[in-house]
Amino acid sequence: MRRLSRQPRHLQKASVRDRRKGRSSLAATVLAVTGAWLLVAWWAHARHAPPAAAPAHHAPQFKQMHDAMRAAAAEVQFEPPEPRPERQSKRTDPYGNATKVLGLETCAAFRAANPIISSRRFAPAGLFNSATNALWQTILSNCRVSEHGRNDLFHPPWGKHNPASWRGRHLANMFTNSSALGWRPRMASVLPVVTVKDPLTWMPSICRHPYAVRLSSKQRTKCPLPLDAPVSVAFQRAQVVYYDNLVDLWSRWHGEYYQAAWPRLLVRFEDLLFEPRAVAGAVCDCLGGALASEAEFKIDGRKTGKGTAFGHAADTNSRAQALALYGSSVKRMEPYSTTDVAFVRARLASDDVWRGLGYDAVR
Repeated sequence: MRRLSRQPRHLQKASVRDRRKGRSSLAATVLAVTGAWLLVAWWAHARHAPPAAAPAHHAPQFKQMHDAMRAAAAEVQFEPPEPRPERQSKRTDPYGNATKVLGLETCAAFRAANPIISSRRFAPAGLFNSATNALWQTILSNCRVSEHGRNDLFHPPWGKHNPASWRGRHLANMFTNSSALGWRPRMASVLPVVTVKDPLTWMPSICRHPYAVRLSSKQRTKCPLPLDAPVSVAFQRAQVVYYDNLVDLWSRWHGEYYQAAWPRLLVRFEDLLFEPRAVAGAVCDCLGGALASEAEFKIDGRKTGKGTAFGHAADTNSRAQALALYGSSVKRMEPYSTTDVAFVRARLASDDVWRGLGYDAVR
């Protein structure tokens, strides 16, 4: 104080003001740093902490609200898609007896179970060598279901080639917790679309590319003959299913999808090949989507230099090759004798898929 008393009065006042101002600035800086640190600590805690549970006394109210929303969704009345005008087909292939689709009666239930249109997804399924990839690409490229995102899965949650009875009992690797995806769809939101191939042309394709099918040693020289030879399928490494023969495999595998109590569609491989827009239109209507116009319709499923691929083996038929192969009645019957064809027809005489898709009428 002695030193201050020696300074002029105006300098003494300025010095006091400077000291007070310095203390205020220091306090403001400390408060700012402390506030920033607290904000960062709160953000880190909120990011990593589990979401807080709803208060117990609110749980009944939330449950009542949830149940009411589900009941309201179940009562929503959906207008069925307007029927498409029948188009005069110019097909000359053996299967030109109109496009066949099984399971259309389940579409209304599928839409009602998924009132939010963006939640609906289709997923291709089928036996090996049934053009599941071509089906997937054709629908994906030409059916717009919702404005945002995609409405497809590469295969159903239980697997593309696995039996329908595995639904809810098996989860494909794509949807397990160990996968990169780490997500699984709600079962009721997935519409499986099964491609079915004429058994008379499907059996030779299995001979060329068996995949998981284990053929009999008797069939090594003239596959698929003899037709009564037993076969098995290793759907998974440790899950092998045995069948009486290839015809039995075709019948039982498709029969599980046909008899399923949940929505699904079964379409003919041959219709996908010769009338792809008709097949895509049926699936798109079932989903409640909008089909591309005839001028904008794309036939996809492409592989480098091969056009549309009907399968996924190294020497898969291109679309042009497939049209020539499956458009010929002579090539269809070429591997078989009259006795062989009689064997197939006898085994499938009461088969719902064989008859429902019109294969029994193909000559």
